[in-house]
Amino acid sequence: MAPLLAAMFYVCLLLWPVSCPPSCGPQPEVCSMACVEGCFCDPGYVHSGKECVIKEKGCGCNHDDRYYLPGETFWADSLCNQRCVCDAGTQKVKCKQAGCRKGEKCSVVDGVQGCVPVGFKTCSTHGDPHYTSFDGRRFDFQGNCVYKLAGVCGDQSGLEPFEIKLENNNRGNKRVSYAKVVTVKVHGNTYILSVDLPGRVLVDGLQSSLPFSIPSNKTLVHVYPRYRQAVLETSFLKVSFDFASSVRVELATSYHNAVCGLCGNMNDDPADDLKLPNGKLAANGNKFGVSQWLEDAPGCSRDCSNCATPLPPDFKPPGYTSVCDVITAKEGPLADCGGRVDAEQYRQDCIYDMVLNDGNQEAACNIISDYVEKCQMKGGCVRAWRNRRFCWVHCPANSMYSVTASGCPISCTVKSPPVECKAPPSEGCVCNPGYLQSQDGCVPLAQCGCLSEQQYIVSGQKFYPKPDCMKLCECRGGMVSCEDKPCQKGKSCGVHEGVRGCYDNLKTPGNKG
Repeated sequence: MAPLLAAMFYVCLLLWPVSCPPSCGPQPEVCSMACVEGCFCDPGYVHSGKECVIKEKGCGCNHDDRYYLPGETFWADSLCNQRCVCDAGTQKVKCKQAGCRKGEKCSVVDGVQGCVPVGFKTCSTHGDPHYTSFDGRRFDFQGNCVYKLAGVCGDQSGLEPFEIKLENNNRGNKRVSYAKVVTVKVHGNTYILSVDLPGRVLVDGLQSSLPFSIPSNKTLVHVYPRYRQAVLETSFLKVSFDFASSVRVELATSYHNAVCGLCGNMNDDPADDLKLPNGKLAANGNKFGVSQWLEDAPGCSRDCSNCATPLPPDFKPPGYTSVCDVITAKEGPLADCGGRVDAEQYRQDCIYDMVLNDGNQEAACNIISDYVEKCQMKGGCVRAWRNRRFCWVHCPANSMYSVTASGCPISCTVKSPPVECKAPPSEGCVCNPGYLQSQDGCVPLAQCGCLSEQQYIVSGQKFYPKPDCMKLCECRGGMVSCEDKPCQKGKSCGVHEGVRGCYDNLKTPGNKG
């Protein structure tokens, strides 16, 4: 314990009533507590929390037989109707009518009373791409630029700001696009999940293996792997990306009617989700999507002039789309999903994607895989639906595919499963007995990497932990060792393609750190 200012240590003496030391709070008329040893304030000072202050100048407020520090805020009632603050100047409590936002409730969590979200709402995009807003509005948009997926809009005091950007790209077919890069800005840091870096995350420009955590003074930002996905999670937001085409955003209901972007405004009304910046409703998904443009990307068409439109109502699907029927087959391996997820809508999405991709089965695989994931998240029982000739999953060495892999996989950072796994099962590559997940592969325990400052480092990896590149570190045998190794003459410390290191002066990237 840090020593108190203006305090001294006393062993209990009969001449000094240290069991009930002077404080800013309510004092008993008769001290009946046992005498103890410890640090107590000097004469002329009294206790205020963990400090010693002059009573007339540094004390807080006494309110309803409780003591509050100067500047401390609290709820004066059990319904969160009155928000109070202890005024440091007057040592009096000032209260005003407050209340929780729509989408919140008054509750006590971990001993602290406050307004907490009633729950979470989900926005998703899958395939090429099919969007579902927070309020359940579905639309298709094939834009291939960078767009605002979701974020706080306007002056929303009391809410933590965040922004999610989505970059889509064409993959050999200019009529359709897929999610390529998901960028999340939250709590002062920028996180990037990209198809080009499966199983990794860029944090403020630096590449990192998963899991990765940043403890801030408000909450913990945690990015972790879950089989083929990466998941970024905070106290109010969860973003997942499968490094193929599926993005899922779960947002606390505290943000009711406080957000905008392709995910909509989350006001419980799907009818107004395609609202343009001028307040009018867009005629279709393409026009709405274009209005959420943020940046250009290589090959980007800002006006979406080549974007595909919905199939006509009288369209007759080609025979090759019959593979999509597994979604709605009443006796098929996904039969238990029909009452949990909109099976017919997913079947139509599957047909649409196959037609626009000229019968490419991978388009169907992406849709069916996303359907299976949503089904399992809602407690559905899924049987084997893949085979060697259809949507087969190629797992890395020392692992095998499972349609019901544990929702709490073991890894080099989590070596034993929890007593009670609350996450639902999902498809994934499960490490063979005796092997643990390390980044995007499976290794024996002896080849596991290291944890360094909340970051997982794979075994054998060398890295500069600090922006001055003075010490070069290496992970070996689960331990990190470092040596002095500054950049040589003619080289400078910089970041290139997410990796900090010493680069030739003429080639040193502009991004330092």
